[in-house]
Amino acid sequence: MKSVNCLCAEARAASAQAEIDRLNAQLEGRRRLFSEQCDVADTFRIRADELSRLLDEEREGKLSLIETISKMVDRETAISESLRMSIDEKDELVTALSRSYVAIETMASQIRDRNRKIADLRERIVENAEQARAIRIGVAA
Repeated sequence: MKSVNCLCAEARAASAQAEIDRLNAQLEGRRRLFSEQCDVADTFRIRADELSRLLDEEREGKLSLIETISKMVDRETAISESLRMSIDEKDELVTALSRSYVAIETMASQIRDRNRKIADLRERIVENAEQARAIRIGVAA
């Protein structure tokens, strides 16, 4: 037969063993939970790395797009400036053509006046020649 001390020691040992088993089960549960959380954290890290890579690629794509747009804006500015200069040149040409047209009209008017004067002079010459002829032949004109 066992003594009371031995029975108490066995009871305490059984109680301690139960407590150890409970703590080991709890520890194992926490290890599993920790492992799952590490897996989740790894998954999130992998996703974060992938998202970071995709973001970098997108930024690179946008940078090249921004660069292309910037070049297009520069070209548009140059074309606008060229057109503006071309319009200014056209305005100058229109002004010069207008002046030339006025000068041509003035000259044409002068030529018409001169032609009238020449026609008047020819008429007078013809009249004078006829009068001189009539005087020579003795016919009154």
